[in-house]
Amino acid sequence: MKGAIVFFLIGAIFLSLQLDSDGPTDVVIGTPIAFPDMPVNDNNRLTKEGIELGRRLFYDPILSGNGTFSCASCHKQEFAFSDGKTKGIGIHGETLLRNTPGLFNLAWYPQLFWDGRSNSLESQVFEPVRKHDEMDVRWTEVVKRLKNDDVYRDLFEAAFGTSQIDSVKVAFAIAQFERSMISANAKFDQVLRGEKYLTESEYRGFVLM
Repeated sequence: MKGAIVFFLIGAIFLSLQLDSDGPTDVVIGTPIAFPDMPVNDNNRLTKEGIELGRRLFYDPILSGNGTFSCASCHKQEFAFSDGKTKGIGIHGETLLRNTPGLFNLAWYPQLFWDGRSNSLESQVFEPVRKHDEMDVRWTEVVKRLKNDDVYRDLFEAAFGTSQIDSVKVAFAIAQFERSMISANAKFDQVLRGEKYLTESEYRGFVLM
């Protein structure tokens, strides 16, 4: 284990401290003010290398049937990792049943998807990839493509200590990236930190909550 990277949230800025040694670099994310402690998955600890791999996979259309569609095709950063549409649009241009949920602060969500059918970030990764109307590709094909990519073999080695690639490691890496997406710098967050004050009308709305 390569020491630790400790993240402290100051506004939207993470400061890090890294200790040098061998292996993946552990990441600890400081809990924002008024947030409960972040739930952790002991089987998928956060690492710098895992998050970086997950980010690359998230933006890579290699995870789709025709190689043109990525997770980020629906989950766009400029829309809080949603897409700004009433309902999502899948790989074949079909309108999906529900709109695309945002992906910030997912580490604190006990259930995922609009119907709550998944109870972990790791498990939710599997479904959109294999669904015909979303990304439409078999996981065996995804793994085959990744195994044939020299860059990905090196990235999996750095993140998990092995160049052996499988669907579980793909899901774990993407889950690490998603777990690192934290939004805690809205005006209300700044008020909680004592950096700003509510206007009179904002305060009236607050006391009605």
